[in-house]
Amino acid sequence: MGLLDAIAILTWLTAAGIVVSVAAMLAKRWHLAHSIARMATVLALIVLLPQVLVVALCIAAPSTMWRAMRKISPEPSWDDPSQHARLLAQGLSELMNVGLLSLPIAVLGGLLWSVAARRIVRAKEDPTRGSR
Repeated sequence: MGLLDAIAILTWLTAAGIVVSVAAMLAKRWHLAHSIARMATVLALIVLLPQVLVVALCIAAPSTMWRAMRKISPEPSWDDPSQHARLLAQGLSELMNVGLLSLPIAVLGGLLWSVAARRIVRAKEDPTRGSR
């Protein structure tokens, strides 16, 4: 299993966490919804951060990235500039296809986390209103 496969699995697990958090909210299980939404948000941000760093590295310092790629996988086609462009486009495309879902998951998870936290606080202040 490669890195992209691991990112894809983690992204889909966070999406499943969001679905479970929504189900817990519908069942008015605010503590469970809060915990799962927090976990999904943090994991989505953990998936998203390396993607942003890789894209920034590709844009800011492409020569450094190519030197690192040569050390990882020495292929005879590394000296051809057209291969550089093709590999860069292919790699960025795969990375974005696999992990772009983590951005809306992080946003939605943050909103669910906030709503559940407000409901928990409201339930502590007035136990009769917290379950509504």
